[in-house]
Amino acid sequence: IFVEDLQKLVKEIAPRKTIPIHTFEPEALRAHFDNVVVLDDGELHVIS
Repeated sequence: IFVEDLQKLVKEIAPRKTIPIHTFEPEALRAHFDNVVVLDDGELHVIS
């Protein structure tokens, strides 16, 4: 998947937060998306 594909998906869905998973460089997504939440392995995130 390419960045352009992810941008298109995020634009269509319009999430309040984007949480990258299964990626080697989750911090890199901050350059492309707003409201990126990077979790450590095993860290929980409560969805409300």
